[in-house]
Amino acid sequence: MTRDHEARESDAQIRSRREGMTDRAREFHDALTVAIEGLERALAAAAATRVKPWSERVARELDLVRSAISAHATNFEEKDGIFDEVEVANPRLSSRADELRSEHGAMIACADGLALRLPADADADFALLRRDIASLLTTLRTHRAAETDLIFEAFWTDLGAPH
Repeated sequence: MTRDHEARESDAQIRSRREGMTDRAREFHDALTVAIEGLERALAAAAATRVKPWSERVARELDLVRSAISAHATNFEEKDGIFDEVEVANPRLSSRADELRSEHGAMIACADGLALRLPADADADFALLRRDIASLLTTLRTHRAAETDLIFEAFWTDLGAPH
């Protein structure tokens, strides 16, 4: 989507497209939230006496988070996707969109690295593993909130320019 193409669209068409993109973003954020919550429940389960089942469950839940991050990143970064639309709607937000784009790769790499440590054996440092996974989950929640703020500001905050 370019500014020239957008100039030919009616306000109703622009609003409809942005409502659809907002709904799509919410769907991907909701899927990520479900995956995050599943991993949090797995982390909270006691592992002291049942190392293998615990670490296998955490590995499965982490795989779901990795898949959700990947689908989310693809959706937001695709051509004419949400980040492109943000940049058309409000070009001054491009640097924030670029920063969030770059975070996707880092979060995927972090999840991939954690997956290599699972399932863990009895010799693993479970406290460190939990802290590292919890750190990823915090990063994901912060990232998701920043994207929501960006979308709201780009699409739904009237800054004196037609949206």
